[in-house]
Amino acid sequence: MRVQISKPVLFLLLLFSSVGLATVGAFHSRGQIKRGQDQELVREKLRKTFPVVDSLEPEPIDPQERAKRLRRSKKYNERQATVGPQLVQSAQGYHWPEDFKPVPISASDVVILGTISDAKAHLSEDKKSVYSEFSVKIDEVFKNNANLSLVQGQSVILERKGGRVRYPSGHISWFFVVGQGLPQLNGQYVLFLKTDEERLFDILTGYQILDGRIQPLDDSPGVVDFQRYAGADAESFLGEIRISVTGAQP
Repeated sequence: MRVQISKPVLFLLLLFSSVGLATVGAFHSRGQIKRGQDQELVREKLRKTFPVVDSLEPEPIDPQERAKRLRRSKKYNERQATVGPQLVQSAQGYHWPEDFKPVPISASDVVILGTISDAKAHLSEDKKSVYSEFSVKIDEVFKNNANLSLVQGQSVILERKGGRVRYPSGHISWFFVVGQGLPQLNGQYVLFLKTDEERLFDILTGYQILDGRIQPLDDSPGVVDFQRYAGADAESFLGEIRISVTGAQP
């Protein structure tokens, strides 16, 4: 079942930024109780969209794959634990650059339209944090400055901070970055990407195409106006990207 991350849910990414939330405080009115219950339901819906990994995640058997996984996971080491057997949820802030564009074509090495075919969470090398990897099948390549062959039908791997960790007790610890969503399995997205030394792609931002309309993956009120495209016609949005990429090329 595909779950849409809507604008209200992205708002709750900003709201639920307290670390280790375990209980809900008392409310002084019936209306406040109802709002708290509604927010809790949306938070739970959002939580379930994040990939989950076992805390005892086995290392790859192949030595080369094991070394590659180690290099990748070291990028997500943290000074302070963001996941753990005693943490229910934790969040980390992200400061969007003031000059970051809601459609960041010039800042992206690669811009594609693709469908998410797989989503997996992985622990950082120090076991203090979690990140998620996504396989995306390319539907269209708008821009490719990555010195990699990228064609329709090919699959590539994307990364982003955040995910869930399941511990032997059954407890699940959830970590997210405030205002940043994660792509959903089987969802189709326009994705703005940066390459890394492992030839993987970090997600700068993205937009889901849902029922012919555009839905931002991220939210940054007052800094980056992602919401200007919320509800926009998908074909018009894609046409704007094609024209912008062509105009940006030397």
